[in-house]
Amino acid sequence: MDADLMGATLTNAKLNRASLWNATLTNANLEGATLNQADLAYAELTKANLRGAKLTDADLLFATLTDADLEGATLTDAHLEGATLTGARFTVQQAITAKTSLKTTMPAHLYPQVDDPATP
Repeated sequence: MDADLMGATLTNAKLNRASLWNATLTNANLEGATLNQADLAYAELTKANLRGAKLTDADLLFATLTDADLEGATLTDAHLEGATLTGARFTVQQAITAKTSLKTTMPAHLYPQVDDPATP
């Protein structure tokens, strides 16, 4: 779709099954929005506010969610394969319910600290 919604206020918007493929939503406020089954593949969501958003079964393949706020968001069965989540704020429980792959860049706080035996 390539929509430019940078900085848009979409608080509590009903966007189920919306086609936002490759959309720019940098700094957008989507707090409480309903995006179940929405297509957000390749979307730019850097610093987006998605607190409490409903993203059940949403397609976020290769989306950029750098520094996005996903606290309290529903990510059940959300497709996050290849997504960039560096600095994104969400819980381990939210990550467990989402579909991810090894290509997904997860925030460091979701990984347990492991001592490297090669490091003195």
